[in-house]
Amino acid sequence: METLSVILGAIGGGAGLASVLTVLFSYRKYRAEAEAARVHNEQTEMEYIKKSFKELNEETKTQFREFKESSAAEIKGLHEEIDRLNATIKELNNKLLSLMSWVEGDNKRYREWLENKIREFDPSIGFIDTTDPPNIYAHENTSEQSADQ
Repeated sequence: METLSVILGAIGGGAGLASVLTVLFSYRKYRAEAEAARVHNEQTEMEYIKKSFKELNEETKTQFREFKESSAAEIKGLHEEIDRLNATIKELNNKLLSLMSWVEGDNKRYREWLENKIREFDPSIGFIDTTDPPNIYAHENTSEQSADQ
């Protein structure tokens, strides 16, 4: 292209014509180079964004996997703790049942002994009727029956 401008300048004989042609050809050349650089920059930017998304995706997968593993371990620990607490509750319920049975039996025996001793002194004395102790295990029995069914 520059050769063409030199030939035309020589033919036209003027430096002005050569300058105008040089400016025109240079403008087209720089414009094409600028467009090529813009396209290259956009491609580079898109590749960077694509790479960043891939890295972000991998990091997210890794974090999710770690969270899932730690959650599973934590849930397992909680289940073990629940089992331990349920065993403790069962043990305490059994102890409470034993204690309540002892209290009921001891109270009944003491009352009968006391009534007999008082009757020895005054056989005509009357005592009020005793009521049965509350059935504190009624709820437990109904839940056991429904569990059996």
